[in-house]
Amino acid sequence: MQTKKQLKELLLKTSVEYWKQDIERIKLSNQPSLLLPIDSYIFHFLKLADEINLNKSITVERIIEIRKDFNILAKSLKNHDKNNKQ
Repeated sequence: MQTKKQLKELLLKTSVEYWKQDIERIKLSNQPSLLLPIDSYIFHFLKLADEINLNKSITVERIIEIRKDFNILAKSLKNHDKNNKQ
């Protein structure tokens, strides 16, 4: 069993890797797209890990709900960033 420190390190590394993959995906798409701040990726994986920790057997339905929550957060962050750049 991993320690909390190891789990946090793994979550952070995973978040950074997903963030980097999105950077590359955006570059390759040739379409304008906003990259979410890295903290949103970290939040997403922390939430998922917390859910797994609380409910040892997580369901597909619950993962879909978490993704929906993350998408709402992502849209809010994009709007916040857009409004604060002015």
